[in-house]
Order: sequence, then C-alpha cells, then structure tokens
Amino acid sequence: MNCVALDLDQIRPDQIDPAIGYGTFACVSRIAGTSLAVKVPFDEASHHIRIEQRIYERLGEHHLILKYHRQAVFLSGGQTTPVLLLQFLEAGTLEKSLNTPCWIQRRLEWLLQVAEAVAYIHSKTVIHCDVGCHNFLVQDNGTLALCDFGGSSIDGSEILEFPKPRYARPRPRLGEKPDVKDDIFALGTALYEISTGQTLYKGKSDKEIAALFRSHTYPDLQQLSPPGLGEIIRRCWSERYAVAEQVVCDLRKVLPDFACSALRPELRHGRLSTKLLWATSLLSIFALYIFLSA
Repeated sequence: MNCVALDLDQIRPDQIDPAIGYGTFACVSRIAGTSLAVKVPFDEASHHIRIEQRIYERLGEHHLILKYHRQAVFLSGGQTTPVLLLQFLEAGTLEKSLNTPCWIQRRLEWLLQVAEAVAYIHSKTVIHCDVGCHNFLVQDNGTLALCDFGGSSIDGSEILEFPKPRYARPRPRLGEKPDVKDDIFALGTALYEISTGQTLYKGKSDKEIAALFRSHTYPDLQQLSPPGLGEIIRRCWSERYAVAEQVVCDLRKVLPDFACSALRPELRHGRLSTKLLWATSLLSIFALYIFLSA
C-alpha cells in the first residue's frame, strides 16, 4: 500500500493499532493497514513533538535515519494534538534484535552504522542526548535507523531528556549545555553492547553504574572482536574523541572490508527479497567466520 498517498492529515483512535512503544513524552502506534507509525505526545508534551519535527526536517532523508513523512493531527475526545507520521519498521529496536539469529551476522556492520548515524546528526548541529540500542531501529534491509529525537538538542537548545545511566557521560558540573561528547560517550556503550550482545553492567543499580564510570572502571575490553574495538570504546568513554567522525574513521581501520563497504545497491531501495536476504546473510556469516578464524 502506498502510505504516502493516503489522506492521513487527521488521525482518529480507530485508525491506529495498540501502542508498540512508550517513551518519556510520547507513545508510538502503527496506523492500521499501512507501513506508517504515528507518534502521539502525552499531555503537555507537544513541545517535544515540535522539536522532533524540526530535527527530522533538518536531517532530511538519510539511509541511517528513520524516515519522517510529515506532521498530522490526532483527533480524540474533541481535542486535536499535533503528531508525527513516521516509517513503521516491523523488526523493532536494535536492543531487541541483538541476539535474534537472523541478525547476528550483521553486528560488525551495525558497529559502523551507529557511529555513522551519530556523526551525521552532529554535522547538522543536532545532539541526540539519548543515543543507545533502544533508539536504533532495524530496517527491512537489515541496516539501522536512528530515531526518537523528542528530547534532542538542535542548534544548542536545552536538553529535554537524559540517557539511561549506562549511556550517561559523568558530568563535572550540573547544568552543562549539551555536548557532542555526551553522544560519543553513549556511542561507546552502544558499540560494547552490539559487539557482545549483552547489556553493559547488567544487574547493577543506577548508582553503581554512575560510580563505575566516574572511577573509569570498565569491563574487560581486551577480548572484544575485532582487535582494536575495545580501545575505540575506551576512547569514547574517556572523552578522547572530539567528534564522532573520528570514531567512524577508527572503526573503518579495524573492521573487515565487508562491514565497511558502502551500502550495496540492492539495499538502497528498501526491502530485500527473501532469497536475496538469506544469500547475503550466509555470505556475511561465512566472511565473519573466516575473519575470526584468521
């Protein structure tokens, strides 16, 4: 179905499926019978929607950013609420997909993609402020799309949302303005979780996690593959990168060629056929096996 051609300027409750995701300021639901999702803010959170719309319009179309269609209006109980129409992605979040068998072979590619996405938004003077595996979605072709800019900063605007402790950079002073180093620090955690398939500091309290980061007490990074990845993560956590593009450059040096190659032509046009998806998956698994066995 061609969702873009649908007349969805005004969305009613009976047009949407049950919510598929809840955030601090909004919930997301699929529009029934379409490949669109609608993001509806909670009470008194319309400002976040306006910020997010502005950011999506600034970012434009990019293969690693969730596709934004347009703003619409949600009609409920005699009230109208501004909402965003976004691309619906069946696979869900990276966080939920890390250990899904059909996606495991994509991890090396994902390492580079999360860094490239962060570097791209920084080039547009946007700071996400909540980078993490929970805010990347897996697209139909297996690549990632960064999403959820409702708490983000644009052109130095104030932070509207703070990251989970395992993604949070220890700040020397409260009330600091948003900094690209916040996203780069969180990027280090995302890289760790992608490479291991495990939640960083799982089972530890928020207070314990904050104390570990303040004391620069990190998990063992020496055993991470490929060699050199652990040092990149350590540099993210130690604030030794000034810009995210430096992380991208260092990842390209340590990742195998198949993970660093530009998107293959068949990936530029949406969904892969089932046979092609399995074929590319098998080739990626074989290449990964050869690389790790070398």
